[in-house]
Amino acid sequence: MAMIWITQIKHSSPAIGNVRILQNDPTWHPVINGHQFGQDEDIVISPHQTLDAKFLLIPWAESGRLNISFGANSLNHQVGPVSFVSADYLRAFNANTGEQIEAAEMGPRGVATICSIDVHLLFVNNRPLFQFHASSGTGTINLGHLAEELVKLAAAVLAVLV
Repeated sequence: MAMIWITQIKHSSPAIGNVRILQNDPTWHPVINGHQFGQDEDIVISPHQTLDAKFLLIPWAESGRLNISFGANSLNHQVGPVSFVSADYLRAFNANTGEQIEAAEMGPRGVATICSIDVHLLFVNNRPLFQFHASSGTGTINLGHLAEELVKLAAAVLAVLV
């Protein structure tokens, strides 16, 4: 089971204005600057603002979603399989149409294994990027390239845990 935690949000793209995040996971409620946010309580990030976050989980499919609105875009994110036998993926959907835009493999699925990944959510050049840290280095990638990079990261994390 893959668990993806956003530990920092950094907004470096003033052209898109404020970024708005809504998270409705029933168990994990984010804490930012000492304030614990409830389900779907607005988290607003102004241009040039950096926020450290705790418990900001990207929910599993069927449990909730993380909505990120920026500029004219609104994306829903979830972690879950793309097929009956697949691993867990970070999945991004157009919030208006429900169409899946991206899916990036994150780690194994099932209760016997847990792959926990910490990421920073960055807004650079008018788009979101995820930055992750691993013992092998630091990388910044966009969602479209997460698959190959995070498969390597998941393998490295599992190797440490086993």
